[in-house]
Amino acid sequence: MAWIPALTTTTVFGLLLGVVIWLSRNLIITRLTNSVRDELGSKQKQIEALRSGALSGIVNRQSVLYQRQISAVEQLWGGILQMAPAKGIATQVALFKFENTAKAAAENPQLQQLFETMGAQFDKSCLRTLEANKSRPFVTPIAWAYFYAYQTILGHYVAKMLILQQGFRDGAKLIDHENITKIIKAALPHQSENIDRFGHEMFNLFIDELENNLLLELRRILEGSEANDENVRQASQILKAVEELQAQGDQPDSEA
Repeated sequence: MAWIPALTTTTVFGLLLGVVIWLSRNLIITRLTNSVRDELGSKQKQIEALRSGALSGIVNRQSVLYQRQISAVEQLWGGILQMAPAKGIATQVALFKFENTAKAAAENPQLQQLFETMGAQFDKSCLRTLEANKSRPFVTPIAWAYFYAYQTILGHYVAKMLILQQGFRDGAKLIDHENITKIIKAALPHQSENIDRFGHEMFNLFIDELENNLLLELRRILEGSEANDENVRQASQILKAVEELQAQGDQPDSEA
């Protein structure tokens, strides 16, 4: 029976070895599980940090952009206020039939003096809206187009006043009414019939509507509205008409 102790010893050793292997395996599995869990937790924290940082960056950029848009709206409307004297000139010049008055002024120094007096306190540099020009990248295309059309039409009336002051012979031929008509029609397409009916002598009637349209668009910008395809198309037509007018060289430079 000497084999019994040996068998017992072998059996116990085997059992102990099995227990050790089982414990070791469980320990390894536990460590691997904890390691994976820790790594996943760390990566999750990194992802959350990146996500939080990205969202924070987006929010910050949007906040900065909105603040700049607010400044741009103030600059653009400030340009409208700056041009108020030119709007006053437009209202006064529009009282006269331009072709007939230009012919009469060419022969009548007293009539020229009348327009000299009309513009005595007027400074055409009010049309030089450099500060407002800085707003262009931050406003919608249609807002800029309304502003540019408004500025160009006021410049049109200032040009008329200067011609009447100087008494240029055939002064009426120096004004490009055709392209001014295109600008107003592009900016106010629903007024096309009235523009054709009344002609350039009544352009001043549309100045206030342009101003109001610009004001409404600036309010939409502050409300976070984006430009739609139709507004972008209309803005392109307005700016194209303005560029055609400037290419003619008939419009006094508003930067002067």
